[in-house]
Amino acid sequence: MKKIRTPLPNGRIDIMKNNMVSHPFFVEKDNNYAFNKHAVTSIYEFNELQEKYFSDKNINLLQSKIKNRVYKQSKNNYVIAAQDIKILKIIMKSIYLQYAKNLDKNIKKQVKVLNKLVLNYSANNIISNIELYLTYKKSVSYTPIPLELPKYISTSGSKTKKNFIE
Repeated sequence: MKKIRTPLPNGRIDIMKNNMVSHPFFVEKDNNYAFNKHAVTSIYEFNELQEKYFSDKNINLLQSKIKNRVYKQSKNNYVIAAQDIKILKIIMKSIYLQYAKNLDKNIKKQVKVLNKLVLNYSANNIISNIELYLTYKKSVSYTPIPLELPKYISTSGSKTKKNFIE
């Protein structure tokens, strides 16, 4: 049986078009909190690695690298905007707490290693979420085509006994 999708959306809602308008639930004020100095000071003593890794310059570098990585990994299909800064900082802090060596030497190398881990995690997660969202959009925009009604295939009453003497 061949299933044919109708070209017109017939689902619960049509979100296949890009005419959706988002309205922010709440708007936050800018905070001048120095994240690079206070990200993990309750756990670790402030050091140069924290200063470099959590700096605004490194965060901006990660933002551009994440955009580039997602674009390349998706075979030039997905162009994304800058990610939410709070979520990026949470990811950075998590990676820092798990993998930082906190050595006084080779600060640039340590930052590169941590950045690579953030990029790997973020890009894979973003691509996965994009693909899930696109599948969801198709799912709610089109209703599945119902199965055909069953056919009666019984052979009872259709067979006759052949005459033995023919």
